[in-house]
Amino acid sequence: MNNVVKKLEHYSKKFPRNALEEAIRKQDEITPILLDSLDKAVANIELLKEEEEGYMLHLYGIYLLAQFREQEAFPKIIDLISLPPEDVEFLLGDTITEGLSSILFSTYDGQFHLLQGVVENPMVDIYVRGAALDTLGKLYSQGKLGKEYFIEYLRELIEAGSNNIDTDLATAIQNVIMD
Repeated sequence: MNNVVKKLEHYSKKFPRNALEEAIRKQDEITPILLDSLDKAVANIELLKEEEEGYMLHLYGIYLLAQFREQEAFPKIIDLISLPPEDVEFLLGDTITEGLSSILFSTYDGQFHLLQGVVENPMVDIYVRGAALDTLGKLYSQGKLGKEYFIEYLRELIEAGSNNIDTDLATAIQNVIMD
């Protein structure tokens, strides 16, 4: 497993397909390592920014943990995406808009309040907030949130922002409603 982790730990021009396939085959062995990589990314963001070769284990980790539907990853991912926006951008890049809502959905552990906290926190990156809101929409679509409850929550968000010019969050709300 050390060889697999080594191949996933830092950026390489060659996509580590074999290492990822091995990680998937050895899900039970790699899962604790990937969970730990999320904690490491949150706790050591400044050190990771200084590395010459980009640290990637956390990024491969969130995708693998989502594929594994590992619910223990959910609060760790919430911690990661709740970092200052520039740190989240550094750690996740395009994943914020391209896969984050699916990752959150796949790892969701029933802690609605954690998603709600991200959506409602103006200090969190607006696209992260939108991904969390989109996750709530997916949970509703799958019957994991009641219709009345979800509609009331969206109304509260709209009313809370009615005197605010936060058009990005309003757009995210509109997209969830349309979906």
